[in-house]
Amino acid sequence: MNMRTSWMMSAILGGSILAGCSMNTSNESTVAESELQSETVLFESELRGNPDPSKIDASCDSYTDLKVVKTKSGTLKAKLENKLAGDCEIAIIPDEREYTLSESEDCGSTIYKGSKGKDSIDIQDNRSRMCEDVRPSTIEVTESYNGVTDVHSYGEVKISKPAPTKPTTPSKPKSLLNVKLYDAPNASPDPTCDVFTQLWIAEADGVTRATLQTSLIGQCEIVVVHDRRSFDVVKSEDCGSVIYTATAGAKTFRIQDNASRTCEDIRPAIVEGNEGKDFFYSNP
Repeated sequence: MNMRTSWMMSAILGGSILAGCSMNTSNESTVAESELQSETVLFESELRGNPDPSKIDASCDSYTDLKVVKTKSGTLKAKLENKLAGDCEIAIIPDEREYTLSESEDCGSTIYKGSKGKDSIDIQDNRSRMCEDVRPSTIEVTESYNGVTDVHSYGEVKISKPAPTKPTTPSKPKSLLNVKLYDAPNASPDPTCDVFTQLWIAEADGVTRATLQTSLIGQCEIVVVHDRRSFDVVKSEDCGSVIYTATAGAKTFRIQDNASRTCEDIRPAIVEGNEGKDFFYSNP
């Protein structure tokens, strides 16, 4: 084989290799586009560390873009990307990341949870919330990422698709009870640091649900685990008192509202009850 023949063979082989590379790139692009087209965006939100929109810096806004999507196969995913808006003199690393999500419900809010190695995310969508507590924003996110744990961020909904898991609009919840509970009757709250269990009981669409959350108010030097939990309860009546009961595993939940009690016995509080071995009483 002379030099000319060798050069021609090299050119032919090189062209074949380049053509093959080009073909593979095209296929990969087609697959990626197909995957994107098969995703439905359930909602999108711009997340910031402060839920107050008045704190947004219009000249240079730094936020995390969140998309919750559903793939054609039904898999839920969260996609996050750091972004800037405005005339910024800084740069930001997009740091795109993705989580596969599970879905649950708490007090009408949709809860999405996902993890990837040591990273995790917890998303709370409050658009259909039944409890009457005041939430800081429509979308609440807690993410542990890249060694930084429990980073809280907040946002509103930008893009929204009808949620397939909620084909009908829930009726407005009717509040049955909203009260602070303490671990002893006739408790005197500390005005500097009031530690209590907040109880909400509401009824909607034929379901009565009780939600409890450990809370504190004031200039406290302690930290409590909020430990929000909910029970679907059965409502009954005894001597004019309204009784709410539920069983969750080995733990029983019972609340007795004595506001309309007709018997003349003396009860320890207007609202009393227990969650397992923990007893609660309302403050007079």
